Amino acid sequence: MTEERAVAQDGVDQILLFCDSGREMGGDPTKQIRDFARMIEGWDDRPYFMAALVRSVETGHAASGDGVDELMLIPFQTTNIRNYSEIGAKEFHLHA
Repeated sequence: MTEERAVAQDGVDQILLFCDSGREMGGDPTKQIRDFARMIEGWDDRPYFMAALVRSVETGHAASGDGVDELMLIPFQTTNIRNYSEIGAKEFHLHA
C-alpha cells in the first residue's frame, strides 16, 4: 500500500485498483480494495477509487462491501453476471 498511499497523499483524485487477478493464484481478490479503504478512512479529501477486473458476482459483492466507489466491469469477462444491479455497487461502468 505504500505506492497507493503516496499518490493518494499527493492529491490524486482517482485511483484504480485491480481485483480478481489474485484469485487465480489462490489469493483474496479484494484485499487491496479493503486495505485501501481502511487507509483512507476518515480523510477529508480522499480520492475516489474504483475496482477493475471484476469478473464475478462474488467479487463484485465483496468489492462493494469493502468500500469501493465504483466497479469497472468488462463484458467479455463478466458473462456470468446477467443483472449488474445484483452486485449492489454505487456505480457501474462497462468497458469493451
